[in-house]
Amino acid sequence: MTKIVVYNGGTEPYYGCSNPSVLMAGKRYEVVSENVRDGNTDYTLKGIEGKFNSLWFHEIKKKVKFAKALLNRDIYEYLGKKMIIYQLNCDETWEWFVTLQVESIENVYDSVYKIETQNTVYITEVVC
Repeated sequence: MTKIVVYNGGTEPYYGCSNPSVLMAGKRYEVVSENVRDGNTDYTLKGIEGKFNSLWFHEIKKKVKFAKALLNRDIYEYLGKKMIIYQLNCDETWEWFVTLQVESIENVYDSVYKIETQNTVYITEVVC
């Protein structure tokens, strides 16, 4: 699952760290890789040159929900778009709603997919 972090404005230097002036406080960044070293961890961020102190960021944890999607077209056509799905509630009832823009779709098994938006990962049965 993609790790999303928010830059908290930190600037505490340590050896091998890039200058944080290219980062914007409060902005979300996608972590491409982590380098765990003695005493600290470096993040490499998507689209940003350099390695940055992990203490300068707060991780955003995505919610995981179970859902059903009733589709009348290929599921991959929803990449970059919103979609209507049915979410399983705690009381075992289903409620439909519109997701945020779909960032990724991965086939897990047969008609089961992992659909990821900015804030949520849906484990979804796709019914055509």
